[in-house]
Amino acid sequence: MGDVLSWSAGGVAAVSSTSDVVEVPLDAASGAPPTVFVKRYRYDRFGQRFKQAFRGTLFGKSRAHREFDFLTEMRRRQIPTVRPIAFGDNYGHAFLRASFLITEGSAGYQSLDLFALDALRRGAPDRSKRRELIHGLAATIRKMHDAGIRHGGLYWRNILVRERPDGGYDFLLLDPDTHARLNDSQVPRSAVAADLSEVVASAMAIGQRTGLPALMKSYFQVSRLSAEHRALISQIIDRARTLAPSERRRFAVTEAIEWLRRRADGVVHGNQRARVYKSLDDFFDAVSCGTPDSTLTRPAGKTIRFSFSDTNNSNEMFDRTVIMDDAQLTIVPVNSAGQDLLIRTDPNTWLAVVSGHVDAYARLRSGRLRMEGDPTVLITLMEHLDRMESTELAGTDTTGPGAGTGSARREEPTSTEKPRRSPERQFGRKYKADDYAQYYAKKHDAGMGRRISNHFEAAMIRRSLMRVRRHHAFESVLDCPSGTGRFLPTLASLGVTVVAMDTSAAMLREGRRFHPLFKEPPVELVGSASAIDLPDDAVDVVLCSRLLHHIADREKRLQILREFARVARVGVVLSFFDSCSFRAWRRERKNRRRGKLSGRHAMTRRACMGEAATAGLKPLGMNALLRFHTEITAAAFLC
Repeated sequence: MGDVLSWSAGGVAAVSSTSDVVEVPLDAASGAPPTVFVKRYRYDRFGQRFKQAFRGTLFGKSRAHREFDFLTEMRRRQIPTVRPIAFGDNYGHAFLRASFLITEGSAGYQSLDLFALDALRRGAPDRSKRRELIHGLAATIRKMHDAGIRHGGLYWRNILVRERPDGGYDFLLLDPDTHARLNDSQVPRSAVAADLSEVVASAMAIGQRTGLPALMKSYFQVSRLSAEHRALISQIIDRARTLAPSERRRFAVTEAIEWLRRRADGVVHGNQRARVYKSLDDFFDAVSCGTPDSTLTRPAGKTIRFSFSDTNNSNEMFDRTVIMDDAQLTIVPVNSAGQDLLIRTDPNTWLAVVSGHVDAYARLRSGRLRMEGDPTVLITLMEHLDRMESTELAGTDTTGPGAGTGSARREEPTSTEKPRRSPERQFGRKYKADDYAQYYAKKHDAGMGRRISNHFEAAMIRRSLMRVRRHHAFESVLDCPSGTGRFLPTLASLGVTVVAMDTSAAMLREGRRFHPLFKEPPVELVGSASAIDLPDDAVDVVLCSRLLHHIADREKRLQILREFARVARVGVVLSFFDSCSFRAWRRERKNRRRGKLSGRHAMTRRACMGEAATAGLKPLGMNALLRFHTEITAAAFLC
């Protein structure tokens, strides 16, 4: 054991909050395996040491010892798994500080999560190979269960796969739950559902939601699933949805480790291309290959939002959005509502990861890298950075003056493949379509529930406007965004002149049916709320309903609020989604279960008041549609 640890100069293969795995190459001439893996269970905190002292000192076995015995028993029962070689424990002052397990390396095998990510890099996998992969995996799991063994941690990272020359696949199972029971009889149905749900959770983590029926058919060796099988599938999916968010974070760590290993290999082999980023600005300046012109349409591509905070994750201090397509990376200083991936971390962790610093492993183990969304998008960013460091991005000078400032625009990709557009662009295109305007005009009248909600929401807006009128009379209102004129009847009842503004001309055209309510038809204005084409103090009051909950970035909301304060002479009335409500909690819970970011964002009342004060507005009060249940809340401000 000591000899192997003294040779452990290889790369880290995996990390978690309590363990890490090091790959150790050995001298084949000595008769030893060419490669072994040393797994170390660490107990850094006192509570962990106290708990392991009872298990490994006073009674029972250490975790490495139990896993050694479990793997040995699995091999005795002919279950494909790695061969355990030795185990050892490290004690200090009667406390178990760490335990070690040495297993033999498996030539040609790759963990199933890395295998899947590599397959996604190459494009969609072949259907026949995918069918063969599912069939082989199901047969391996069925063999384990028939032998009376429940794995208890059957995620993709614990499954090794190797493609055979005949097109089939071999599998090895790793890291079983050592507290699971070894029964001589077949594993019960509840344990089967638990193991399969872990497999499905890993699939959900990278967006693969198909293949479960084929897996179940191969597992039960039937050509058609019965009602009992379908009920079991429902249980598996429900359990997998709760496990998928943590698996997405593990996929992020897996990609970060692969990134570190590639950089470490480059340093060992004398590759000096690896760049050390000293600050976040340095990193984003190096990444940026183009800065979008505000007059141009934002380039399409995959979108990553970086949300940086301090080490204690107490407050967000730095937001950037990276848009990637086949030709360039573009840095946008505001958040995109339709990001494909959200990375939450502190600056030092990210710089350690992208620079290949040795401190990165400890930071990854502590869980300082969090990710929400599609983890495969991280692959695209890493490939871009690899190409940049090898100076394969033509037309970008990373050493001369103005490097990274985006002064040189890259040529458009010549590929005939249509780039995937971000969800934000899809929503914008849909919102401005004529048929969507017709749908939106009837949306709030469809059904009794919507009509009741629309009635009370209009009454809430009227109360907020009257709150402003009690302090100062007003005669003109800017309705931004006006949409199809939901609140034009409310404004008409107040006897004011209206400027109806929206980004969609189709919405304004559809809203003209409300114009006969006014003595003078509203003035129509097509434009953006962040850049209103009106002079200072052009109107008395600005009404903004159903807009801010679509804007996730604080700086962009502040820009809109400053525009409202500029064009309004008396006050501003706006609506937002209150995070202290049942519906906001329910949506957040649904998003976590689905692993998909929502286009609607809630915030606290204090945050709304703070942003308005930053924009120069004075709060008057708030009116809720149904406090603590419905999230829609209206706030009134004076200029």
